[in-house]
Amino acid sequence: MEQVNQTKTLSRADLRLLRKEEEIFWLVSKECPAVCSESISCLEECMTSIRLMSAADNVVETARVAGADLESEASNASGLESRLVSFQSPDGALRGSFRVEGCQVVDADISLKFPKWNKGSAFKTTLGSFTLNQVLNSSISVHTALGQLRRLAATCEQHHLTAAALSQHVSQICSEVTQSLRFAMRHLLTPPCDKLFPHAEPSLNLAFQPTLPVDMIVEFTVENKDIIISAYQLAVLTQAPTKPPLRQAVKGSPVGLTFQVVLHGVPHLVEVVDFAQVACPCQYETAVARIYNSIQLCCELTEKIRVLT
Repeated sequence: MEQVNQTKTLSRADLRLLRKEEEIFWLVSKECPAVCSESISCLEECMTSIRLMSAADNVVETARVAGADLESEASNASGLESRLVSFQSPDGALRGSFRVEGCQVVDADISLKFPKWNKGSAFKTTLGSFTLNQVLNSSISVHTALGQLRRLAATCEQHHLTAAALSQHVSQICSEVTQSLRFAMRHLLTPPCDKLFPHAEPSLNLAFQPTLPVDMIVEFTVENKDIIISAYQLAVLTQAPTKPPLRQAVKGSPVGLTFQVVLHGVPHLVEVVDFAQVACPCQYETAVARIYNSIQLCCELTEKIRVLT
């Protein structure tokens, strides 16, 4: 009698295992390709929005962001859209315009006028082109995720694998996709905080024509889907500061903070004596939304597999 009951129990266990394997195979063969297709479509739209900035033709809009007056004009020339963004900081110290073409800021005209610099006279300069590394890195991460999703779609067709191996393989690739996409979204939402303050790259100051004075820094970063333009007036310190030099980015006004910078090939300790900043909305919302949707799809698929296994 005990042997019969044991046989029935084993049969029920085998039946449950068989049903679970069938559910896994159905999930991988039916739902996984649908998730891949929808995610790939979302990310391709994301790449298009970054490349073309998805602006309508001949549209002029005015917005007020962080106290700055902005005018955005879209044009479609030679099939590549660019947006003319005019900006002015609340105190008027930083003003000008630039265009955005994909990952680049181009045709920038900038006027800087700090009260403590050169008796309050304005300094005007232009910038032919500059690559926004955050946007470029985001595009690279999205491109990586697209390749991973296509590999995932190919995995769904490998019917020779067992249900356990197949579910593990799909979960691993989904994890890689979500990691790549989280990197992509982070680049569009937060500035690079791993560099010394400020974020400006040494090559940027030399790219301006005329070249920026040694006691000025202008930087372009991306934060919360906006392009942030920051300008700093510096004073070279002749003696050691009372506070230790800054080693990382900070929130709020940096006036009074010190850090090390290379001027004419020689490292100097400088202090920020004036600061101006303006936020320019540049329609990265579409890219961030598409990336987030793809992350959600992959996480939901991974959770369903986890429940079955």
